Amino acid sequence: MKTDAVDAYQLCELYYKEEFEDHKQRGIQLLSLRHLTRQYDSLTEMYVQVKLQFQAVLDQVFPD
Repeated sequence: MKTDAVDAYQLCELYYKEEFEDHKQRGIQLLSLRHLTRQYDSLTEMYVQVKLQFQAVLDQVFPD
């Protein structure tokens, strides 16, 4: 189901009613948490890659 008409209607309502909300600044703790989460994901991905590469080397050295 397409919602283009519904979206357009809601945008028009927002424009004409001018019921805008203030932009909320994100706190330093939230930004730090986001950064740590991204670092964790990156490290986890690197760990998986190293594990796979190690397994590939083991398979070549010990082809059993």
